[in-house]
Amino acid sequence: MSNFSKLDENDFLISVFKDGEVAFSDIKVERLAIEIPEDVELTEFQYYIQKVGFYLVNTISW
Repeated sequence: MSNFSKLDENDFLISVFKDGEVAFSDIKVERLAIEIPEDVELTEFQYYIQKVGFYLVNTISW
């Protein structure tokens, strides 16, 4: 089993991804978009989840 396969079972990673799905369920963007449209105002929770998710994925892929 590779180290990347183990990430699929990581509780923190799964939690952040699920929180992201809930937090952004009402915002319609392209699935592969790398930026949120400028006209979208994020709540504090959405902002937090977006930043945590960004840095988490950046760290993992680095």
